[in-house]
Amino acid sequence: MKTEKFRNQKSIQVVNVRKAYTTGQVLGSPSSRFWSSPIKTDTLRVRPKLTAGFTLIELMVSVSIFIIVAFVVTGTFIVAMDAYRKAQQVQLVMDNVNYAMDAMVLEIREGTNYNPISSSEFSFKNVNQRDVSYGFENSAICRSLGTGDCSPLTDPKIATIRGLNFRLLEGISQPLMVQINVYGTVKSGKSQSDLNLQTTITQRNSD
Repeated sequence: MKTEKFRNQKSIQVVNVRKAYTTGQVLGSPSSRFWSSPIKTDTLRVRPKLTAGFTLIELMVSVSIFIIVAFVVTGTFIVAMDAYRKAQQVQLVMDNVNYAMDAMVLEIREGTNYNPISSSEFSFKNVNQRDVSYGFENSAICRSLGTGDCSPLTDPKIATIRGLNFRLLEGISQPLMVQINVYGTVKSGKSQSDLNLQTTITQRNSD
């Protein structure tokens, strides 16, 4: 009888333990106060995860600003490069024309027997007493020695010469002076600019 009674008590305890786990209470336990109230599920609320980044509007604004800045920088760079190319072209033309001008000035200054054949052709005798003439032919300044052909001193691909004028300035007093005017065009891409040069030569050796 005792054994059967013990079994019944044990079965009752197992049932009570199961009820305690089901209802959240442990009977006869010192920590029954902890299990006396059901678990509050509202305290386990999941907080939204904060993610770093840009919104679509912020991204569009950033891209727009970047495009505007890129266009401004590109435009400035293109203008600067165009100005640089034009300056280089003008310098190349000036070097080419100055070479011809320096050659004329040096030889005419030392020459004698000045003879302006026309407004665009001038002949004289050089220091070696040979006939030399300067003129304008095929959009270039040219030089001929004796009865030879006229050799260009300027490159038409670099400098387009539109006119060459000689003017002999005669007066009562010596020495004689020769005024030279050169007119041309400087091309740089689609743009072009005029070139006007003038110099005056004073004869060093009179006839």
